[in-house]
Amino acid sequence: MTIKKRLIFTLAVALLALIFVGGTGLWRLSQAQQRFEFVQVNIIPSIKELDDAKNDVSNLKHLSFRYLLTTDSASKAAIEQAITDILQRMNARMSRMIPTGSFWKRTRRMPQPIELHNKIF
Repeated sequence: MTIKKRLIFTLAVALLALIFVGGTGLWRLSQAQQRFEFVQVNIIPSIKELDDAKNDVSNLKHLSFRYLLTTDSASKAAIEQAITDILQRMNARMSRMIPTGSFWKRTRRMPQPIELHNKIF
């Protein structure tokens, strides 16, 4: 084998290795982009919904405390209405939080919204 053929063979192997490494890099970049889009579309909105649900639970706790301390029936009725509104918002939020995709099957084990309204009133 002549030096010319050896050089051509070496450059051909180097070119094939470069193409392989570049293709693998592009494939990995595509996978990373898919994961990033999944986080943007599914995870971040769910975190926001959970934060809003946490705020609703906090408001529900405060309203329940006010309900127990209030003796005026008109105030109790207003607090009952506010509690009902919060529970409806929580039910709507929980139904939005649990998508139907195959990834979310394990999150469906999460308990459904408890109808606290029926237990309280």
